[in-house]
Amino acid sequence: MTTDIYSHTGGRTIATYPLLVEVRAITGLDQAKAHDYIHATLDQLIAEDGEESVVVTQRPDRPGLLANNPHDLDTNSWTTITDDAADFIRAAAAVDCEAP
Repeated sequence: MTTDIYSHTGGRTIATYPLLVEVRAITGLDQAKAHDYIHATLDQLIAEDGEESVVVTQRPDRPGLLANNPHDLDTNSWTTITDDAADFIRAAAAVDCEAP
């Protein structure tokens, strides 16, 4: 199995996704901070294990926009990560939530 997360480059609304809802429930963070937490933790995991071990695929959120405006710097995408990576993020959130 795999888990999809939204890769958002800023300036636009963050799409809701199941892992974001879970991390918000665990940590009590607002949507933007929980999203940033997920990506910071994912970046840490990629630095440790390598992107090929963590990221399965990436696909544009709006393929038509990408096709019609390929130089748009604000292109968002969906990133599919392994379930192990998603579990790592959940566990990290639970540990960080317990810290004083």
